[in-house]
Amino acid sequence: MNLRVHIDRLVVDEALLGHMRPAALRTAVEDALRRELARSGTPERLAKLGHLDAVAPAKLTPARHPGEGLATRLAATVGASLGIGTSAANTARHQKGALPS
Repeated sequence: MNLRVHIDRLVVDEALLGHMRPAALRTAVEDALRRELARSGTPERLAKLGHLDAVAPAKLTPARHPGEGLATRLAATVGASLGIGTSAANTARHQKGALPS
């Protein structure tokens, strides 16, 4: 299975970014997203979605525990938007015919 996720626009409040530089955030989000998409059962769920050109804009997933990193929360938000994240049951916003390319 090939999967390409492209985030067109990511707006992060400077207070959330803290001391992290944008390049470091990008790397951290890519790593966290890799982990999120590698979870058991994810390929099967994604295969059922088919091809998507886009998903609806999403708000940042709330922290599941104190100290949860911004990159992990962003990855969880992407997962939820695709209907595969741990909070996907409540926050899935995918639309048939739309996947980040």
